[in-house]
Amino acid sequence: MTRLQHAACLLVASLLPACNTGPSSDGADGGVGGRGTAECQTWKTALCDYEDRCSPSTSTCRSTAPAVACKSDQLASDCAIKLRTASCSTPPSGCALLDLADPAPAITGCNRYAPALCSSDYTCGVTAAQCEAQIAAQLDCSKAIGLEPLFEQCLTDVKVLTCGTQAQPDSCNGAVLLSSPSASCGSLCSSAS
Repeated sequence: MTRLQHAACLLVASLLPACNTGPSSDGADGGVGGRGTAECQTWKTALCDYEDRCSPSTSTCRSTAPAVACKSDQLASDCAIKLRTASCSTPPSGCALLDLADPAPAITGCNRYAPALCSSDYTCGVTAAQCEAQIAAQLDCSKAIGLEPLFEQCLTDVKVLTCGTQAQPDSCNGAVLLSSPSASCGSLCSSAS
């Protein structure tokens, strides 16, 4: 795996606990924090509270939910109510992270990563087109469902990398949440299904 392919893989956050490398973004008030409207925040907090209550040993919600913006404020509000009263044996239908995640802003953001990295000196003489092709082979932005709050910092940080840099900035590790990461990324990438 080339340095550029490795950089693409490190960018991916997983929905599985052993693989998640993204930063935690819990809200200071016990909420989840991160992206989305107030209604979206309420749903994410209710979802993570539900997962903490029903699956405390396997819940990754508080580390993945901050990356997600919601498709609909109304659906988020409805699901927040359902999640607060749901029993662990019968989770509410249509209220999971993948159900309400709005992929559009995540896909747009993800598609900004390769051009940012490939315009830096990190590529060590590889053309921008070759660089972007190598990253695209590892990072399928069409599967993006969320961007960690530090993603914008990642885009700024990669623009100043140089050829001698051995690792990408910490702000990029796990910065893009994918619904089903590519198997070619190794242990950092796992399917959410």
